[in-house]
Amino acid sequence: MDFLGINYYARGLTEDAPDDWPTRSRKVTNPSALYTALDWEIHPEGLTRALTWVHDRYTKVPLYVTENGMARDDPDHLPPGARTYDDPERVAYLAAHLAAVRDAITGGVDVRGYYAWSLMDNMEWAHGYAMRFGVLHVDFDTLVRTPKTSARYLREVARTRGAIVGGGGAYRGGELPELPAAGAAS
Repeated sequence: MDFLGINYYARGLTEDAPDDWPTRSRKVTNPSALYTALDWEIHPEGLTRALTWVHDRYTKVPLYVTENGMARDDPDHLPPGARTYDDPERVAYLAAHLAAVRDAITGGVDVRGYYAWSLMDNMEWAHGYAMRFGVLHVDFDTLVRTPKTSARYLREVARTRGAIVGGGGAYRGGELPELPAAGAAS
C-alpha cells in the first residue's frame, strides 16, 4: 500500500440507549459546540486524533486527508458582477482543520497532503444542490463560478507553503488570517 486516505468532516457523539434498536445508542449534541449547516459538529481536534490513531495503531504508510470541508447554505445567486463571496465560517473551519493536520505532523504522523472538499459547489447525493461545500460559488442556473473568501485563504496557504497555518487545531471563531483583497495580485 502506497498511502492511506482519511475523510474527516465531524465527530459523532452517542449515548447509551438500551431501548433504541438495533444500535442501543442515540446521537447527542454538544451544547457548547459549533455546528455546520448539516448539523455536523465542528471539532478539528478529532482530525488530529484520527490521524494519530490510524498512524499509531494500523500503519506507518503516508496518510492523506482526502476529504475535509463544511457545508453552508450559501445563496443560490450572487449579485450581478460579484467578484467574491465572503464565507468566514468556512475559512475558520479550514484554518482550524489545517492546524489540526499540522499538530498531527508535529506529533510524528506522516501526512503528505490535504484535500479540501470541494473545489466547486456541486450536487451532493444526500442533499442535492441545497448544501454548498465548494470554495468556488456556482450559480447552477448560469454556471458562473465566483471565488469565495475560502478560495483566497487556500491560495495563501499554498503561496506561503503553510506558513499562515497556526498550531493548536481549536476552532477559533473569528480569528482569521489577513488575506489580500479580492482580485489582488499575489
